[in-house]
Formats: sequence, structure tokens, C-alpha cells
Amino acid sequence: MDETWIDQFDPEPKSVSMQWRRPLSPPPKKAKITQSSGKVMLSCFWDCDGIIMTDYMENGKTVSGEYYSGLLKRLRSEVARRRRGKLRSEVLLLHDNAPAH
Repeated sequence: MDETWIDQFDPEPKSVSMQWRRPLSPPPKKAKITQSSGKVMLSCFWDCDGIIMTDYMENGKTVSGEYYSGLLKRLRSEVARRRRGKLRSEVLLLHDNAPAH
């Protein structure tokens, strides 16, 4: 399991920025767009077979014992659904407790 901050932004489609111009005219100058309109924390759980579960934390929430407990309960049900038989054997959870960057 690991978590990371993800920037939220809506990229501009090419069709919006297209303009008619003459063949020898210089390309139009564009102002720099701010890339992020906010951040969301993504928690991702995986094993050797791939991603098991991802969770996007709601804006304004913090990680508490209650939130993390609910996350682990959801992980257990996802492991049971996606990796049948793995809960019968021993499951080890490695969580990186390094501070956020």
C-alpha cells in the first residue's frame, strides 16, 4: 500500500485551441495554464498480480483511525472478491509510513 497526492485538472482538448491561420503566419501565443485546480490523496493497494483497490480521499477529510479502519475492511472484501483463496493463507500488509512529500 502506498499513497500519493494527485493534481486535479481538466486538460483542454485540441479542438478548443485550434485556429485558422495563414501558412506563413506565426503560431498563436498561449498563456500558461495552471495545471492544478486542487489535490486529492490516492491510496493504492496492490500485490504481485496487480492493483487490488484504489481509494480517493474526499476533499477536506483527514486520515483518522476510523477512516483507515474502514479502508482496511473494504480492502478485505476486495481481496476476497478479486483474489479468491488468498485470505485462506496468510496475508501480509506492507504499509510505508514515510512522511508525505
